Amino acid sequence: MSFLDLPVELQLLVIGSLNHLDILNCSLVCKHLHDLILSTAELQYRIELAYDGLIDGLTCDLPIAMRLQRLLDRRNAWRTLSAHSHSTVSVPGECRAYELVGGVFAKVLETNGFNAAWLPSTGAHEFVPLHITLLDIPVKDFALDPTQDLIMLLEQTPVEGAAQEVRVHVRRLSTGASTVHSDAKEGVLHACTTHLRGCTIQVVEDVVGLYNWSPTHGAVVWNWKTGETLMMFDEATSPRHIWDFAFLSSRSYAVTIIHNGRVDPRRFGGSIEIYTFGSTPGPVHVATLQFPDITPWCHVAELNAMSGPFTARVSPGKPFGTAPTTRVHTFTVRYALPSFGEEAAVCYAVHNRTLIGYGRAHDGGGPRVIAWEEWGVQGSRAFRLAVAVRWHRYVYGEHFAYPLGEPTDEQNVPKYHLVDFNIHPKREPDQDGLVAGPSTVDPDKFFCEPIVTELPYHSIVIPDHDKPYLGFMVDDERLLGLSGGPFFDDLGLIDVFTF
Repeated sequence: MSFLDLPVELQLLVIGSLNHLDILNCSLVCKHLHDLILSTAELQYRIELAYDGLIDGLTCDLPIAMRLQRLLDRRNAWRTLSAHSHSTVSVPGECRAYELVGGVFAKVLETNGFNAAWLPSTGAHEFVPLHITLLDIPVKDFALDPTQDLIMLLEQTPVEGAAQEVRVHVRRLSTGASTVHSDAKEGVLHACTTHLRGCTIQVVEDVVGLYNWSPTHGAVVWNWKTGETLMMFDEATSPRHIWDFAFLSSRSYAVTIIHNGRVDPRRFGGSIEIYTFGSTPGPVHVATLQFPDITPWCHVAELNAMSGPFTARVSPGKPFGTAPTTRVHTFTVRYALPSFGEEAAVCYAVHNRTLIGYGRAHDGGGPRVIAWEEWGVQGSRAFRLAVAVRWHRYVYGEHFAYPLGEPTDEQNVPKYHLVDFNIHPKREPDQDGLVAGPSTVDPDKFFCEPIVTELPYHSIVIPDHDKPYLGFMVDDERLLGLSGGPFFDDLGLIDVFTF
């Protein structure tokens, strides 16, 4: 008896145990299997989830056929920027820190108030305020994960000499950050570091990381559930000139380096160093990815890293959500020519899986050094920028909203593009806005050679909707139009477009 002689129910049971690539290969075997797979909603849903880098929502009661249709509709809406709804929401109060995670927009006010709300979504067009409360501690920054009912508050503590005690409070979001999270063994995480003038805090599943960049660079990572300190470094233990920090997963991170202390900084174009932690007493440096070489009269002034927030699971009630590994990182480098009084900014977009892959390939020896030509040409896409972005959350998943190209209006503002790196050129070869071939950033006086990159992407200009938007934020189903002052100190009125 052959496989094709089995009852259809058993054939589907076997095929359903395969991954999406093997399912597609089965569809090439014969017409019977092709038609069977094409006509089975569960298998088509599995395939389309994988193509978009999504995971299924376990708490959603929608039938599979409706989930599949919702997925296809959302994909088309993003590609064409055809919003399902548009509303303007108010989140009043002068902003000290803000976050956009899992459909929740939240901010801590200069008055130490906390304002959070569920934004309109495809299935629920209502704007639902969560909390407007006064916090019981002075807060410098915060991070949250609504899927874990989690908010982390970085307390503003006094500086004593050269040292400062760090206190991170582990709270429940649903109580307005007023009660300790039930999964936390300790309600407050502690560390001692230098003065935290400039810093940021991030949550990834069971860990929380604090990175400070001013007046010195350093980081500390805790397991927020056990209270254990997993990793800590500062400039005394890392003599290279670290500029920025970004999580790749709950057990790996990257730092950007603008001068490594060993080579002539006039030729060093910057690098990304990848580390893993948790299985050894300290972080393990597994790889260094070099950026293009620069000319002797150029130097790297900044090398900023940005990616979207992490959530531990799909938001309750949602049919699907973005997988934690489905993300791009943007590395924005500001190059300076002091002798000529000129500057240039280039944004390099890189898949998270590219960076993670070098960590998984580590053989236990020293860090592998990968030249730009080996990883960057095919593994990234470089954009020459007219304007550098100065706010958070313009990246989510494999989308980012960025001002690309030269200014096009009398106000000297470039057009914003929604760029999507979830691209399969062989599957969608004739798509409008698809860029599958190489592009070049001219060297001018900055680079030794033209920067050629080939990572495929799709781009579409974001309409201005007759408003002078100064920026956009993005998440899995929303595009947020921002207006206000140059640094968005208020963020009071936000236009929300759902997809």
